[in-house]
Amino acid sequence: MSIEALEAKVIEWAYDRGIFAGSTDNTRWEKLMEELGEFTDAAWPDEAERNMEDVKLEAGDVLVTLINILHPYNLDLETCLAAAYNKIKDRTGRMENGTFVRDK
Repeated sequence: MSIEALEAKVIEWAYDRGIFAGSTDNTRWEKLMEELGEFTDAAWPDEAERNMEDVKLEAGDVLVTLINILHPYNLDLETCLAAAYNKIKDRTGRMENGTFVRDK
């Protein structure tokens, strides 16, 4: 299934459960922070303890929550990702201590 079709299913699911009518910008942002915490917990234990199924599920929960934040603004994942890529595509820089530092 395409990302667009999955995104539409998430939005339909959210409408069916009253998420847009029953939440606010603040509560949707709080949910995103909660889901980011769960993703962090799944993705960053010792490598030997990392369960990739949990990482996948928690990353998906972050995406679902992000879709629910973007939809009221008439934005979607593809549009936002394209905008971010266009912003960074010509950046140059280097890696320093595991972090990309862009040139000025």
